[in-house]
Order: sequence, then structure tokens, then C-alpha cells
Amino acid sequence: MKISYYTVKLLSFYFFLIYSAKSYCDSPKQVPQLPTLQESLNSIEKTKDVYVTAFAHEPVIGNPTAIFTDDRNRLWVAENYSYSRPMYNSNPAIQAPDERDKISILEDTNGDGKYDKRKVFTEDVGFVYGIQYGFGGVYVAAPPNLLFFPDRNRDDIPDAEPVVLLDGWAINDEHTTINNLNWGPDGWLYGNHGVFCDSKIGKPGTKIEDRIRLNAGFWRYHPIKNEFEVFARGTGNPWGMDFDAYGQMMVTLSSMPHLWHISQGAYYQPMMPYEIDPPIYVGIGDIGQHSHTAIASNPANHAHAGALFYTGSLFPESYKNKLLMLNIGNRALYYDQIAPEKSSYSVTHAGELLHFANNDWFLGSGIQSGANGELYISDFNDYFLHGGTKEGRETGRIYRLTYQTKILPKVTDLNLLSDLQLAKYVLGDDNWFSRRAVRILTERRLNKANLDQTLEFFYKEFANSENELVRLRAFFALQRIIGLDDQRLLSALSDSSAYIRAWSIQFALEDRQINSAISDELLRLAKNDQASIVRLYLASALQRMSDGPKWKLAEQLLNQVADNEDPVLPKMYWYGIKDLYVSDPLTFKKLIGSSQITLVKELGTKLLTKP
Repeated sequence: MKISYYTVKLLSFYFFLIYSAKSYCDSPKQVPQLPTLQESLNSIEKTKDVYVTAFAHEPVIGNPTAIFTDDRNRLWVAENYSYSRPMYNSNPAIQAPDERDKISILEDTNGDGKYDKRKVFTEDVGFVYGIQYGFGGVYVAAPPNLLFFPDRNRDDIPDAEPVVLLDGWAINDEHTTINNLNWGPDGWLYGNHGVFCDSKIGKPGTKIEDRIRLNAGFWRYHPIKNEFEVFARGTGNPWGMDFDAYGQMMVTLSSMPHLWHISQGAYYQPMMPYEIDPPIYVGIGDIGQHSHTAIASNPANHAHAGALFYTGSLFPESYKNKLLMLNIGNRALYYDQIAPEKSSYSVTHAGELLHFANNDWFLGSGIQSGANGELYISDFNDYFLHGGTKEGRETGRIYRLTYQTKILPKVTDLNLLSDLQLAKYVLGDDNWFSRRAVRILTERRLNKANLDQTLEFFYKEFANSENELVRLRAFFALQRIIGLDDQRLLSALSDSSAYIRAWSIQFALEDRQINSAISDELLRLAKNDQASIVRLYLASALQRMSDGPKWKLAEQLLNQVADNEDPVLPKMYWYGIKDLYVSDPLTFKKLIGSSQITLVKELGTKLLTKP
């Protein structure tokens, strides 16, 4: 059944009436007075030995929708004054953005937790929802465009007009559009996309029929190949994303259960039922073993923004590798414990690091770490869940969190380090250094630097280290810097580490083509590999293979009777084979008939018998 655009809007309106702590119908007299900065600081309830400073605030910055720290540990801020309109404006996409929209750079030169140096990188931008640094410039999510501002000499002044990499991003609903740009472990730039914006994405000039449609889901863009893909579809309004030590994507949502493990090619339970049409039928659920709605009995605690695996050394070990997220309804910074469970993960609530008690104006929008292990959280600062108050349009705050110290040392610009110094950082367990170091090395390789010794260092660590995560980081680095050839990937498919075997599958299918030797090895893994994470990646691979090898791989995977007990694999197998019905219905019928996966048999029969 086709549901009209206006029906969707009506349904979404009722959804937020039910689940939001404050209705958009609140009258002005119900809005409490905007707290001063000092009142906001005084409202904070925090863990012992945590220090909080106001890093920056209005009138210097306002309406921060995205932040990140660069290679010099400076904080970049996307200031989106255009966002602060009443929700469901009749047609905001055709309105000019607020002329105050900008991207600014804040630096704390003495480490006291307060910026003392500010630059405006650009004001030639509007509707800014995401920013990320790399490859000679800054990537900016500013619907309807994904932009690249070149700054190859790193003087904080764009070298030229921004390049439109992709266009067609919708903004009819301002809080469910493209957001949260983050580098993945594979070197792709990843981003979120919300439910009520129906984007039709392509390079400038692409015909409408050749564009890729996306509403709720996750996408990626390759900065070197200039390629765009939808990575997965579904959920509702994701507004946080990070990758764990094994490269697994976790996202937080502001409109559904709060935490989801995202796999390539997956379809996730949608916020609105019309989003899943035959022959998909069923979506994968969240990984939460708990609900934040129950904490403090706040009905808006389903809403979250930001996601960050903490790997710094400043806070105690008990925070290490926990996933931090901002809970909008309870005005708090929570952290969750995530653990592998079958082919996916489970999550339990681990604690609360910070709480803005009795401050109904704190509206967390993002969280980032710094080079010394400090944390930065951005506060959109508005009483309403999606902005819109007159006072809120003029404000915004960023807080810095440290542990047992108020003063932090100055950080050396990573670009000044040698190749080998960077390589050692790549293999370390602090994401702030590791992720930036591998990107800088990739940039140097593109600029024709001789990295032979560095690459040899990675090859030796991959071959000889007894630490699985060190080997995995070396593996990621080799793929990103030079690209692993078929022979090395073939060898890695029999590696002792299940995660290296899994990632070898994804890397082998990056260009959607495999040779016969790799195809045979995938069949062997499907038949014999006992690691469910490997079969998860094999299931993703089905969607990137040609029909010939896909039939054979599917047949092996559908014989894994034990996978009936897995919450994800049966659905992933189905997503991988459903399109075979179109290419060869008779063979598809035989495949369904012999399947040992109950869900696949049920859904296949449903598809075969549909009117």
C-alpha cells in the first residue's frame, strides 16, 4: 500500500506527540527561562573527579550540530542557525539558509579548558549537519549537498569554492537529513540519514532515474575513488555513529530503541512500517538489553545523539571501550557496555558520567574526544526537543570534560611526525591517534611519498604480532594505504582471526568482482567456518556477487542449521538471495525448498506464492 507524503507527515506528528517529553504545541508561557551559562554549569551532577569547563558558548558560537577535533587537537564546530525553526515548516528546502551559518575553529592554547583562539573557516555554507577533516580539505554535510572545501596548505582558508561531491540530499524535515560524518576503518567516509527526508542522491548532473534513493539508513563515500554507496537501510533517525575496535559500526538513534549494530547490506526495523516493502518483509532489530526510557521515568529518554567509543587514557580504565552517548530526554551523558553475541552484539547500561539536573535547556548534539583523552560535548541549547525557541536560536554551548586535572598539555601537530612515528600510532589502542595517523599516511601515499619502510613495518606486525587487534589495525592500514591484492586477501581468508577473515571478505568484494580462487575459498568458509561473524560477512557478500557464484554460496549458507538460533543471520541470508527470484524463479524455488533456514523458507514461500 502506498502512503502519501502528507500521511507520513501526519503519522510522524503523532509519533512525536507520544514519545517526546515536550509537545510542539506547548505554549510560550510553558517555556522556562533560559539558564545562564553559570546556572547550566551549576546544574551538572557528575562523577567524582570529573572537571567540566565551558569551552565555548554564545555569542561566540551558536547552534552546534556537529563537532570534531583535527590533527592539531583544535575543535571544529558546525554552527547551524538555519536549524532553529519550528519543525515541519511548509517548505524549508526552498528557503535561504540563515546567513550566520558557518564552520568555526576553536583552539585552547594553554590547556585550561576554554578556547582562547578562534577562526572562521567558512561562512559560505548553510544547513550544516556534519563536518569531517581529511585529504586536503573538509567534508561538509550541507543538504542538498555533500561538499568538499579544499585547504591543501592547511592555512584554515578554503583554497577555492567548495566542490559539490554529491547532491540530492533532502531537507524537508530538518532533523532527519544527512548527518554525522565519520571515517570508517576501511577508509570510506560514513554518514547517517534520517527517516522523513526522501533523498535522491547522485553526482551533480545525474539523471533522476539514475539516482540512489535513501531515507532512513547509512551510506558511505570513498574520497579517492569518488564512489557513493548505501551501506544499510532502515531504523529511524540516527544521530550518532562510531566503530568499535574490530571495525563494527554502532549507531545511536533519537527516535527508536537507542543502539544498533549496522552491517553492510542489512535492512533494519524501520520507524515507519511503510518503509519495508516486499520482498524484504522483515527487518533486523536493535541490540539493546535495556531501555533508557525507564531511567528517571522520562518518556523522552528514547532520544539520543552522538556516539563515541572511549579509548583515551585520561579517564579510568573502567571507561575504556565503553560507548558514550548523549541522552537528550534525561539531559545526560550515558555509557554502555557492548559485548559480542553470536553474529552481532548485546549491550547493557554501564552508567552515567554526567547529568544536567534541572536544566531543561541542555540539548546534546555531539560528543568527541581530544588528544589527551578529554571529552567535548556540544549543547544545541534549546528547550524543545528539536529546537525552535526564540532564545535557543541565539545560543549554543560546548563543554570540556577532564578527569583529575584541569590543565592539559599542548599537542604536537600529527602532520609534523615521521612516517614511522605515525605507523606506531596506527597500531596503538587510542583511536584519536590511530585513526588520524592512518589517514595522514594514506594522504602521503597519494602525494607520492615513499612509504616502503612503513609498509614493511605493517607487514611484519601483521605477520608476527600476537595481539589480534594490532594485527587487525595493520591489516586495515595496508588496505587503506595501498590496497590489498587478491593474493594477500586469499591468504587472509584463512587467517587465525575471525575478524580478519571477515574483513577479508568485505575487502575482496569492494569492486563487486572476485576471481575463482577467492570464490572457492568463500565456499569453504561458508561450509566449515565456525565463526558467526564470518558468516555475517559472507551474507553481506551475497549482495555484491554476480548470480553464478552467489547461487553456490547461498546454498552453503542455507545449510547452516545452527544459524536458525541467530537473531541476524537468517534475515541477512534472505536479503542476500531475495533478488535471485527475478533472475531465475525455478532455481530460486529449488533453493528455498532445500533451505535449512526456517525464516528463509517461510519468506521465500511467501514471495513465490504472492499474487
